[in-house]
Amino acid sequence: MDNETSHKVMTTDDINTICNESELKEEKRFRKDGKTLSSIIIYDENGNKQEYKSFKDDGKTIDCVIQYNNGIMLEEKHFNATGESLSERILFYENGNIKEYNEYQHNGLLKCTANYNENKKLTKIKRYRNDGLLCAVTTYYNDEKIKKECLFNKDGKTLFSVSTYYENGYIKTTTDYNDEGKKLSFTAKYDNKGTLTEEKRYWKDGTLWLIKTFYGNGNPKREEQFRRNGARFFVITYHENGNEERVEEYRENGTLSIIKRYMPTGKLYEKRYYSQDGRKMLAFRESQKRKPFNNAPKKKISSHLKAPLLKNEQDKER
Repeated sequence: MDNETSHKVMTTDDINTICNESELKEEKRFRKDGKTLSSIIIYDENGNKQEYKSFKDDGKTIDCVIQYNNGIMLEEKHFNATGESLSERILFYENGNIKEYNEYQHNGLLKCTANYNENKKLTKIKRYRNDGLLCAVTTYYNDEKIKKECLFNKDGKTLFSVSTYYENGYIKTTTDYNDEGKKLSFTAKYDNKGTLTEEKRYWKDGTLWLIKTFYGNGNPKREEQFRRNGARFFVITYHENGNEERVEEYRENGTLSIIKRYMPTGKLYEKRYYSQDGRKMLAFRESQKRKPFNNAPKKKISSHLKAPLLKNEQDKER
């Protein structure tokens, strides 16, 4: 094999003739001036493309590089104006469809990455901050509707929030984390029409603070709050119209203190008081005066005590 056969220099007008030569190893193309290099193609021993390089207007700065395997395109890279860092990088399936697309910032750090299945459907997108750290990851259903979205803290590792979605596009759940990304701060659940059904809130240490559920019309259904030590603080149930139905208040040690009950109009109609040991002490209804729960008969005041008691009451009035 002589040098003329193994290495060809040509202008773009000669390309069709030279590509059919089985001994071809390298092919160079030049711009119209015949001197400025435009591209280089390298072939494997079977005559299949192995690598393609194109150059910017100066004929020296790399513009694009494509890698092949047995003539099948595997990777395509585009470079910035100086040719020193990537602007785009594309990976391909054997069927020629895009497998992964990467876009880079001016500083050469990743800006975003998109993944596709063999049927050209988008499956995942990763987004990055200016410093190159991961910012967000979004995954998709087969119809390319959002399935899950994760947002990250500035460190690019710990989670800030996670949202999931139904296949119909409505939000399914939301989860927020504290600054360290290790403890929960908020969660929410929705039905397949996007209506909020439950939310939970947490103290900074990750212990549960609030659970709240909702009716289908969006009004609160039940609310339960907890102290930092995990003891129950109060429980509220609601009428479907949004007015309170029942309120339970608890002491710091978690024992029940008061129960209040309300009519759908919002009017209070009953209160019950409880002792430290949980026994009922006193009940009050709107139509009744307060009375003891034990319903024990009232003790009669003996005749010899009545007079002093009445006298004391008269002295107070004076």
